Amino acid sequence: MATTARPKTAAEGEKDSAALEEQLARIKSDISELASTLASLSSKRVRGARDHADRRLHDVTGAGEEALEELRRQLRMIERDVEARVRDKPLQTLGIAAGVGFLLALIMRR
Repeated sequence: MATTARPKTAAEGEKDSAALEEQLARIKSDISELASTLASLSSKRVRGARDHADRRLHDVTGAGEEALEELRRQLRMIERDVEARVRDKPLQTLGIAAGVGFLLALIMRR
């Protein structure tokens, strides 16, 4: 027993067409919502990455400033030590300076 497909009437065709249009409209709406959600997620990630980078920059900048301040403090201590030694032994300091100058002159000449 074979069944034969009967041709659709115009009303049935319009009904199917309307159902397809409704499904297409829902699909378009779903795609639009999905795109909006993805955009929101990506902007949140970008914002999060930017915030993280800002925090890291702040941390690194702070650490660099602390290291620079420590270096300045050590240089001030060395400067005070050198000044004290020059005052205590001026002739020895003069001899050392002359010797270093002589050695630098020999090196520069070659």
